[in-house]
Amino acid sequence: MHSQNKFNILKEAYIRAPFQVHNTIRFTRYKDETSASYPTIHGAFIFCIQGEALISFDDETFFAKPGILVHGCPGRQLSFRIKSDCPFVHINLYYKQINSDLLFEVPVNLPQIEPALQELAEQNEAMDIHTILQKKILTQQIFQHIFYGSKEDALKGDYYYVSQILSYIKKHYSEPVSMKELADLIGKSESQMSYIFYKYTHKRPIDFLIDYRMDIAASLLREQGLRINEAAEAVGYSDSLYFSRIFKKRTGYSPSQIKK
Repeated sequence: MHSQNKFNILKEAYIRAPFQVHNTIRFTRYKDETSASYPTIHGAFIFCIQGEALISFDDETFFAKPGILVHGCPGRQLSFRIKSDCPFVHINLYYKQINSDLLFEVPVNLPQIEPALQELAEQNEAMDIHTILQKKILTQQIFQHIFYGSKEDALKGDYYYVSQILSYIKKHYSEPVSMKELADLIGKSESQMSYIFYKYTHKRPIDFLIDYRMDIAASLLREQGLRINEAAEAVGYSDSLYFSRIFKKRTGYSPSQIKK
């Protein structure tokens, strides 16, 4: 099957159910190293950032260089042969594979997606609620670029709006934050802002704000040993009893249980 046909099959699968990336890892390989070879267990998008290499899945080989995306699948023996004198750098997005035999290469606009790829790789281990949602936004941006190129300007605008809201909440979570503030931030009505945010995060802005505050508060209680009223004030609540009720509702634990 031709690479473009395989690409279209994957695109149709993405349209039906957007892929969930579970790991983003940056690799650096050198020409004088022993050839890396191992069996694959996940589907992966392999983005070449620097250098050149032959990437083989069993007996099917692709020439990787910046601007080329290689899609791999599980159940194959993967090997790398570095062809360039400079290090071969690639970033892999691992996800739950839809079809087990989709091996292909396609060109991508690397300058457009590399910043998002690098940020995903840097944040791969982070598990706080803000970063989890930020990673979700970044992966969706990358897939939009892969599958739609520059045709999805409206969607890319929505991604930008969501990123703005996430960044604003991260900076101002300890202050009173209204939905009107967030709507004004992106120049939309409150209902439009809420719809856009929910569309890409599956959370309403107010729910994300509260959950983010509780996530920070749990860290302050557990790791820094703050008293309950101190943690409450640090995340924007002057009433520690009200804070405790919200904390228990959102986490399933009372602040005193977390503090222990």
